[in-house]
Amino acid sequence: MVSRETGRATQTDRASREAGPSGGPLGRGAACERSAAGGSPGRSGSRRRSGWGRWRPDWRPLRRALSILAVASLMVLVAGAGAGLRPAEAAGPVPARAIVTGTLLNVRSGPGTGFDVIDRLPEGTVVTLRTKQGGWFEVQAPSGTVGWVAGDYITADLTGVRIVVDPGHGGIDGGAYANGVVEREANLAIALPLRDILVARGAEVRMTREAREPNLPLWNRDNPYDPGTRTGMANSWPADMLISVHNNASANTGTRGLMAIWGNAPESQTLAQAIHDRTLYWTATRQGFDHRSAGQGVYRDTAIRGHTLAITNRSLVPATIVEVAFVTNKDDAALLKDASFLRAAAKGIADGAGAFLLARLPDGPVVPGRQPAEGGSGNPANPGGDPSAPGDGGTQPPGDGTGGSPAPGTGDGTSPAPGSPGDGSGSTPDTPGGTPGSEDPGGAPAPAPNPPAPQAPPVAGPPFRDVSGTLAGEVEQARQLGLVKGYDGNLFRPKDPVSRAEFAAMVVRAVEAARGQRLPLPEGKGFPDVSPRQALYEYVLKAAGQGYIRGTPAGTFEPDRPIRREEAAAILRRAGQLEPSAIRFRDVPRDSAFADAIGAVGAAQIMVGYSEEHFGYGQAIQRDQAAATLVRLHEYLRR
Repeated sequence: MVSRETGRATQTDRASREAGPSGGPLGRGAACERSAAGGSPGRSGSRRRSGWGRWRPDWRPLRRALSILAVASLMVLVAGAGAGLRPAEAAGPVPARAIVTGTLLNVRSGPGTGFDVIDRLPEGTVVTLRTKQGGWFEVQAPSGTVGWVAGDYITADLTGVRIVVDPGHGGIDGGAYANGVVEREANLAIALPLRDILVARGAEVRMTREAREPNLPLWNRDNPYDPGTRTGMANSWPADMLISVHNNASANTGTRGLMAIWGNAPESQTLAQAIHDRTLYWTATRQGFDHRSAGQGVYRDTAIRGHTLAITNRSLVPATIVEVAFVTNKDDAALLKDASFLRAAAKGIADGAGAFLLARLPDGPVVPGRQPAEGGSGNPANPGGDPSAPGDGGTQPPGDGTGGSPAPGTGDGTSPAPGSPGDGSGSTPDTPGGTPGSEDPGGAPAPAPNPPAPQAPPVAGPPFRDVSGTLAGEVEQARQLGLVKGYDGNLFRPKDPVSRAEFAAMVVRAVEAARGQRLPLPEGKGFPDVSPRQALYEYVLKAAGQGYIRGTPAGTFEPDRPIRREEAAAILRRAGQLEPSAIRFRDVPRDSAFADAIGAVGAAQIMVGYSEEHFGYGQAIQRDQAAATLVRLHEYLRR
């Protein structure tokens, strides 16, 4: 949880829905994104003895301590409310395709329920977007049928969309605790399947944590683009949205339900509303869980505590805090112990992310790509991406394991009887299917004599199980792009050093993925210590042929030697054709032959160093660090 509820809430403009569960009264809540609080409370306080008989704990000291922690952590959370930042709208992706989320969806001859039904599409069908008019979309079905569908029952394909997912709390900060539920664990149990669904739909996802480990700081007062903070991770990328997953608590144990919070971040109210509505659609309407809105469900952060919150105030991209349920309510706590409910909530949040992209589209023809930001935003050194071409994938979305049988929906007003097909859910069974395609963004490559690189969906499989921390999102992105390989047992060994041959291979893969075509294999001899029998032989030759790598004065390459960070910087500078720049790191000798390269990769935000003053000169680059730099090189080359 991140906030205490009060009854003071401003009214929000809620998009009209054909069906929408309503919530009960909103009660008073308890605090707080704690900075140092445990999960499960243990015994504390004094013991009162009666002779040698039984003792009973005095809980009053613990309650007082928790109250102090709550107030202190709330001060940390809301400290982001300050001057000096002007949230601006980030570059926005325009989706090319959408996925049917209703069990059976009517396709009509015009944009409204008064038009004839010309086709029906089962859940999971992927359609091409053509035109938007009000809450209706003209789409083309896989069969070739062109017609209009209600926007409430489709969600955007997320190919190329950048999303930061923040499972609130972490480490010794357990968040709220009640009824056997530790918020830290419940948040992660929703965020992990959410990540998997988003990635399967083509999104590029970065997580602020992926285990019980401590979370990143909320923000950096001096640098809003600090990637080592939660909001800075989103701002510096820049992400298309930031979703912070939490669960709530209240002193009134009768208070329960879903709440989505928005603030100063651009378009955050639209994002919060979309996620709120789609989550309830999946948990309550489709899966039949007793899940409801907490009060009106969508609240401005200032209505919660009287001041803004760091996530919704310090983010320069659309951001929302999703409070899925109240751990202090026994019925909500029971839901949070149900794996099917957690998966349904994740599915709803993912659908809400896609619905947000559809909601922000203006009426008129849908032109896929990435719209430029108005007035500029995000990291000045990383202003945004190019239009991305959608993959050609299958016709149905990924199975997300939410299970359950569909419940009758309200349709579009023409099918009032339960079980009749409509513009929502009906009686047709769930239809799981394949994953939509997700080609590497960047459009079709220009004609070239070299054979084109295969345009494939992201590399399948789960994330590496031994990767966590700040670079975990970029390591996963590198895995999906095929830039890095793992070891048996789905291990990555993130802290191992990278050999010179391995780094050369990573650079070649990044350049080929960004350009959409293979680099030529040069003729002639390579290095005498790199044999054609070695696995990375061709990559080393390609890198040498492009001038990315150079040998030693003796003419060798030393392929198995761990590559130092300054050597990696020199290779990255050549591959990215970066202009030299002044260095800011104090540990880099001013007369070093690598000084210009280190300055160049630092200015391009490809290698950022351990701190503002420490680059790690002379140290071997680690595997997770190398993966992150290659993802950034890939993004830089795509611009």
